[in-house]
Amino acid sequence: EEVEEWHSHVYGNIGIFMCDLRGNRINGSGVQSSDNSLLSAKQWSDLETFFANPELKVIIICSETPFIGDEPEVVKKTVADIPSLAFLRDHWPYNEDELVRLLDLCFAWKNKSEVDDIPREALLIGGDIHCGVTSIVRDNETGMQITQLTTSPVTNHVCGFFCKLSGNISQRYNFSHLPLGDKFRNYA
Repeated sequence: EEVEEWHSHVYGNIGIFMCDLRGNRINGSGVQSSDNSLLSAKQWSDLETFFANPELKVIIICSETPFIGDEPEVVKKTVADIPSLAFLRDHWPYNEDELVRLLDLCFAWKNKSEVDDIPREALLIGGDIHCGVTSIVRDNETGMQITQLTTSPVTNHVCGFFCKLSGNISQRYNFSHLPLGDKFRNYA
C-alpha cells in the first residue's frame, strides 16, 4: 500500500501542513523508488485542498528538509559530480518543478490578500541541515516575499552553512539566506 504520513492541523485561522517527503518514494514493503516525485498526487491534492480553506489566514508548511537551499542547477550539478552527495536528490531544490509548484501555490494564496483585502501569511519551516537559517523567498512578479525558517539543530552539533547566500530558484523566484552561524541553535 501507498505510505501516507503527511498530516495537517488547524488552530483557529492558522493552518499547519506537515509534508511527507518519503512516502511516495517507498512502499509498505520498504522498496524504494528514488525517482518518484517528492509528494504523491494524493498529497498534492490534500495540500491544495488545505490552501482552499477560506478560514485560514496563516499557513505554515513544514518539511524535513529546507525548501530553499542552493539554486536548483547547483544542487543537480553537485549530485552529478559527487556521487556521495546523492542524498540531495531528496531535497526540494533538486526537485525544482515541485519546489516551483509549491511556491506558486503559496504566493497565489498570499496574493489573494491583494484582491479581497484579507491579510494572509505563509511560512516555510524546514530542518535537517544542522544550522539555523532565516531565508527570504521573493516573487519577482508580485513583489511579495515569504520567509523560510530552518530550525535545526535542536540537539545535534551545529554545522556551518554551505549554500550561497543568494540566488535564483527560477526566473520568477529568488532567495537570500541569513545563517545564524556555527555557535547558535534555532528552535523556531
